[in-house]
Amino acid sequence: MSREVAFGRVVLGVVRGDLAALVGGGGGEDGEQLLALTNRARSVSLAIGRNDVPSEWREILGEKSGGGASKAETAADAGDTVANSGDSTGSDLEEWARDFNRRLLQLGEFCNGEGGFVSVGGGGEKRKFWLGGLFFPKAFFTATRLFVTEGGEGGQVGNGTELEKLVLKLRVAGGGGGGRGEFGVEGVSLENATIDEVTGVVKGGGGGGLDVCAVCWEVEELGEEEADQNMAMFPIYCKRKREEMVGQILIDLGVGGREEEKILRQRGAALLI
Repeated sequence: MSREVAFGRVVLGVVRGDLAALVGGGGGEDGEQLLALTNRARSVSLAIGRNDVPSEWREILGEKSGGGASKAETAADAGDTVANSGDSTGSDLEEWARDFNRRLLQLGEFCNGEGGFVSVGGGGEKRKFWLGGLFFPKAFFTATRLFVTEGGEGGQVGNGTELEKLVLKLRVAGGGGGGRGEFGVEGVSLENATIDEVTGVVKGGGGGGLDVCAVCWEVEELGEEEADQNMAMFPIYCKRKREEMVGQILIDLGVGGREEEKILRQRGAALLI
């Protein structure tokens, strides 16, 4: 969590610094004002004037505006690149700002103890957070997996459970569970698939958002050949930006699961966070 907060402060500092440079360069006629700005400030000013997100801001968040690796990708640990929670290509400045503000508000809730990676086990009210709003969602999967193996708060697995035996599953309202390392999330949707929000069974369809759901680490003792024929692993991506898969999740396909799996894979079904 400290990594998320630290990175959020860095990004906020960059944005505030650029805006302060623009304000500090004010005065005089428009042409004189633009000449007084640094190259970076001029670039930011022109982008804002077009209602575009400045490339300097996109870059630090790992949102490529051109070729080559971003600063975020270069600096990220263990190949964990910064997540883009929206479809940044073509998104305007207002949309980007709303998205970034929402991320910061969530970080504020974490710092104030109002949210966080807290298991919802124990029969209490589910505490949800915006998984796609994390800068490093891969780190969330790593951290919660370790949390559950150690029998963390409400995650009653523990007992030296091997990491390799834990698989991530999707749960919806009424789909059972309620404990054992389950984390309530919001802002999640299925692409090219639909889900029965009572049974949790996934079928082919146009996709859509999931109002109430959770991701849950559970022990999977069976080998691949013995696994439940009605379950299948599907990729997790950050919204519609499919440049990098951030994880995989086990989904219930119901009766006739293998045939349904073929259809869903042909359609490119995935969980979007």
